[in-house]
Amino acid sequence: TTQTVSADKVPARQLVNIAHGVARSGRGQSMGALMKVLARSIERRLGDCNAQELANTAWAFSKVGHLDTQLFKALANVAEKRAGDFNAQELSNTVWAFATAGHSEAKLFKALAWAVEQRLDDFTAQGLANTAWGFAKAGQVDA
Repeated sequence: TTQTVSADKVPARQLVNIAHGVARSGRGQSMGALMKVLARSIERRLGDCNAQELANTAWAFSKVGHLDTQLFKALANVAEKRAGDFNAQELSNTVWAFATAGHSEAKLFKALAWAVEQRLDDFTAQGLANTAWGFAKAGQVDA
């Protein structure tokens, strides 16, 4: 028997994991309809997401090129308020994702810059390089 589950009943973590899996599959560009449904469903549950889930959401949607403005604005608002909760990898991925998606809200990047400064010693060389690239790509070198 096949059973359809409403996206409203799926926990935020699982929705984020689906989006992340789609992005990692390399087939995300062909799954626009799924990504659109995931964007709306995840957006409604951003308050339930931890820092890793926020970072993974931004990364997944950027990676597949599904640059949903509404989702990224909502993500930016939550990430800005919770930037201090992000570890170095999550910060690096989030900066990369927003820069890649072309979403360069100054308030978000200022909050991310502060969090990066707090965890500077935790970054790998690659993570720091990716983070610097993201700030430059977003035009936020003074953040």
